[in-house]
Amino acid sequence: MKKITLLSLALALISSFACAQNTAVLYGTSADTTITRISYDKISPFGMSDINPPAKNIVSKVNNHFILKLRVQSPQLVRLYPFGYYGDRTFYVTPGDSLSFQIIPGANKWQYKMVFSGKNAAQYNYLQFMNKAFASRDQPYYKKGMDLNQYKNGLLAYKKRQLDSLTYYIRNHAVSKSFIRYAKAEIDNDYVVRLYVPVSMNLFSLKELPSGYLKDAIPEKNEFSPSYKDALVDKNIRYFDDAPLSHFDAVYSNIMHHFSGQDRAFLLSAMIGDYALGQQIGYQKELLHAIREAPEYVHNPQYLGYIHNAETYYSKLGHPFPDSVLEHTYLRSFNSSQKITLKELLDRYKGKAVYMDFWASWCGGCRMDIERSHPAKQYLANMNIAYIYISRDTDEKAWVKATKEEDITQNQYLLYGDSHSPLLKYLSITFIPRYVLLNRQHVVLETKAPRPVDSYLGSPVSFNNLKKNIQEIALKKKL
Repeated sequence: MKKITLLSLALALISSFACAQNTAVLYGTSADTTITRISYDKISPFGMSDINPPAKNIVSKVNNHFILKLRVQSPQLVRLYPFGYYGDRTFYVTPGDSLSFQIIPGANKWQYKMVFSGKNAAQYNYLQFMNKAFASRDQPYYKKGMDLNQYKNGLLAYKKRQLDSLTYYIRNHAVSKSFIRYAKAEIDNDYVVRLYVPVSMNLFSLKELPSGYLKDAIPEKNEFSPSYKDALVDKNIRYFDDAPLSHFDAVYSNIMHHFSGQDRAFLLSAMIGDYALGQQIGYQKELLHAIREAPEYVHNPQYLGYIHNAETYYSKLGHPFPDSVLEHTYLRSFNSSQKITLKELLDRYKGKAVYMDFWASWCGGCRMDIERSHPAKQYLANMNIAYIYISRDTDEKAWVKATKEEDITQNQYLLYGDSHSPLLKYLSITFIPRYVLLNRQHVVLETKAPRPVDSYLGSPVSFNNLKKNIQEIALKKKL
């Protein structure tokens, strides 16, 4: 009884603090005592990328409890991630919320639960309810060769089941009208995003889609719905036509003439980011003009920060590494214990173009690429392009072991300092695998070059794009 009284008192104090400070406070425990830290971050309107890494906050356990104080001026989606478990959990957080939660281990590290009680708890527990009702294996996935109308019908049936489940949930739980609008918009917009999946997999062009396939691909506006932002970008940027990176003016004109207010500001910012990540010089003049003009239409500080990051990222094209990076990035060759600078490493490949493969022994995607990269390596060798590996491992023994297992002992280097390395910071490398292409003068041609594999997750990508890019660069005599 005493414990319950103390907990009630604590929650009452937290609730008072939360309301007064426009803060949401989450007070948690874990049935697994090995969990000592939780990270959280607010979900950005822009997807995670090298120009938009997650801004994670870490909270350590104190007296067997976690206390998370989230500054929120309006409803906000927040991701929570307990260290030691796989995958995060997303919650709809509103100002003044005060809740307790418990982390409950599942059958494996993926299947843990975070169960909430307190003010607006139903809004926090909703996504876990939906995840339980709709197992990932039951979701509609497009498989190569599937009839597109059959796939769309499956999406429609799945959306209806989700909407029915939402209706059931709100009949049995107290949730706000704002939350209901958000939850419905997420379902409707997720349907739009999934419609574009066969195109995103490069299995169909827009012209090859059946008549009427995208007729109902209409994003449902909702400022809190991440899927609304994704649907806007898919429809108006990434799949505006079959070659959006070649039609900058058409995409830009559509945004400027058909949108206004926050939607235009968001789409303009997202377009600048997508084209910056596209890393092509062909639209450099148009992109830099759009960046200069953006502050006239974009006033949101978060959007402006994203544009600034995109400009910084894109501006590295066509330039060699600065001396501060060349002289203060340190590496070790696999065949030697000698510590060398990036300048000394590149001097070993003087007069040769270089394709840099950033990897690590613990990176499953990296090692999958390595296993399937032999044709690409042969092609690059025929084009007189050196293929070098740069490992982000911090465990040298693990690096040596994986290097031998993958038989990639030649042109193999271990990067010292990992995320603190000037090279990684300069290239904005947050995620791996990652590939960078330099020309014979070691000028940066692509900070995010295509992957060296024929296919990835069933999608025919990368190696053909790599060959195409290299051939185009060679024709322009820049390689």
